Amino acid sequence: MSWIIFTTEHVRAQISERELETYEDMAAEQSPNGSGAFEQIEPRLALIVPQVCERIRGRIMANPRVHTLGPAGTIPAFMIFSAAVIAKAALIAIPPLEDGETGPRQRQLNQAETELRSLSGMDPKAFAIAEPPSASSSVRYGGQPLLD
Repeated sequence: MSWIIFTTEHVRAQISERELETYEDMAAEQSPNGSGAFEQIEPRLALIVPQVCERIRGRIMANPRVHTLGPAGTIPAFMIFSAAVIAKAALIAIPPLEDGETGPRQRQLNQAETELRSLSGMDPKAFAIAEPPSASSSVRYGGQPLLD
């Protein structure tokens, strides 16, 4: 299983730039200084992404059969989508959408949370760090080179 770095780009892939601007503008307007400054996009995502990453890594380590994790800042590749859904929900907080539009997002979040909870009981093989491919271009069988 490959472990990859969870980044803000994974979250951005699930939300339109216009929608992201709207949420950031609303958060800026409601900030203590009320500046309404748009430059808060990166800082908010940059704070949320590591929190979600550590939440997932913590859930994996809660599995008594797992003894090692991938490098810091990484999560199993199969968790990227769910991590992005959870981060998106944290970014949005209370979405200003019509009732019918929130249903699919809520179902997505529920599914991501269910997957997150399942990590503490998964087979440890799901989290094994993949061996890097051999640097050799030749293969040996019984000591005899098969390729040159």
